[in-house]
Amino acid sequence: MDGAGRLQGILTDRDIVVRGLVDLGGERRTEDVMTDDVSAVMEDEPLTSVLDLMGSRQIRRVPVVDRNDRLLGIISMADIANRADYDEDLQDAFERISSRRSFWSLFS
Repeated sequence: MDGAGRLQGILTDRDIVVRGLVDLGGERRTEDVMTDDVSAVMEDEPLTSVLDLMGSRQIRRVPVVDRNDRLLGIISMADIANRADYDEDLQDAFERISSRRSFWSLFS
């Protein structure tokens, strides 16, 4: 986050493996390896929109920000899945995402 508390990037396990371990001899800072092209959602966005974003970007977690880009939290697929039992629109959105071709579908 910057001095105003705005989201600047996110550090994932993939970032650490792909970028962080490239130069094992040097000291790395978070900003050197974090993803700075972050897709975030606003706190009032519909969950179906969040799922669509997750599906299109192939990500499992999305930062939630306020109107000033200040981080409020992170929403995960698991968070949304917990609600899907009670919401038909979410069930449909999960089905759309799941029906897209993935690496694992090659083996089924």
